[in-house]
Amino acid sequence: MKKADINEIDIVLFEPIIPGTLIGKEVIDNNARRLGIVKGIRLKYPPLKLFLVVRGKDSEENIPFDSIDKIGTIIKLKTSITKDEIAIHEVLMILENIRKEISSLFKLSGL
Repeated sequence: MKKADINEIDIVLFEPIIPGTLIGKEVIDNNARRLGIVKGIRLKYPPLKLFLVVRGKDSEENIPFDSIDKIGTIIKLKTSITKDEIAIHEVLMILENIRKEISSLFKLSGL
């Protein structure tokens, strides 16, 4: 396991309304396999790197922004991902869990 650098900045950004511009959107790979829902945007520095934080069935993945092919009502990736596909009922459950989690974060912050 890599030791964290004291000078490294690692921030996860959220949107207060879900679905938002990116948060809450479904992510599919280039084979149209449903991978998960965007939970947040991770920013790491230095060097500057941006990731989609995608929540799937049993895990969260950081997907680099340069892996994105298209952004519309869904987010399509350029490549295939070796991860279990999620079913439509799981999409709705994951989306609701993300909504509750982000809502509680905004309540805690007083926003």
